[in-house]
Amino acid sequence: MVLQSLTLLFPLESSEVNLDLIGELLLNYGALSVSFEDAEKGTDLEQPLFREPPPRAIEWDSSQVDGQVFWNSVSVKALFPSEAGVESIMLAIGSDLELPIEPRFKVDSLKDEDWVKKVQS
Repeated sequence: MVLQSLTLLFPLESSEVNLDLIGELLLNYGALSVSFEDAEKGTDLEQPLFREPPPRAIEWDSSQVDGQVFWNSVSVKALFPSEAGVESIMLAIGSDLELPIEPRFKVDSLKDEDWVKKVQS
């Protein structure tokens, strides 16, 4: 299966946007997976965070956790099937979130590989 990798091109300030909602919207519009990472990863500003859901948690609402849940600046990535119309999905998400500007993003194709063999080699 060929996949499309979507990356939002601007770091989101986690205090200004509901990241859980962005993740839910991406999944609702057909994303196979969504990940969040520190936009400052690999720099002196990188922030290590080690929050995990409680054991046996079926659903985890990060807003109920004390302390910092996301990094100050967050990069969002999602994987979509190759036939997904990622451009129209991003326009719909921008509309759903009532963003004043269209979200900037890039889409890359991921070639079909045996990822298990690749990471184990």
